[in-house]
Amino acid sequence: MKNKLLIALLIASLAVNLALTLTWLRRPRITAAKQPGNSSLLLHPEQNKSVNEIIHDFKIESLLLKDDILGKRVEIIEEIASPECDAREVDRCVHELNELENKLNELYVNVIINISEVLDPDQRLMLLYNLSREWYALTPPASGREK
Repeated sequence: MKNKLLIALLIASLAVNLALTLTWLRRPRITAAKQPGNSSLLLHPEQNKSVNEIIHDFKIESLLLKDDILGKRVEIIEEIASPECDAREVDRCVHELNELENKLNELYVNVIINISEVLDPDQRLMLLYNLSREWYALTPPASGREK
């Protein structure tokens, strides 16, 4: 009974995690033309180059982490689907999944910090303003952006 309850809770947790991921993947994205800094921050050419390098490196690192996260989610689903499902193994995988997601969050925050170090105080304020509007959906998506 205890194992069934644990498995049910893990399945529910995984379902919520997948739903949030799908929601995140379907959210409006900032396209290359809309990247903070390319137009709204009025970057100098050297700043623009630095920001683009930071974003490029982030995209590569985040893709690798997202691939690891997807692999761990598949591993969890396969373990839960197994007739010999081991709750401790599922728990270990969930712990590893959480660590990977935390790394992705830390990477994102570090990118924002690295970009803000390239900016002057007014540009930094505008970056944070733009990010907060994006995060809290304070403005409707611009026309032409994905929904």
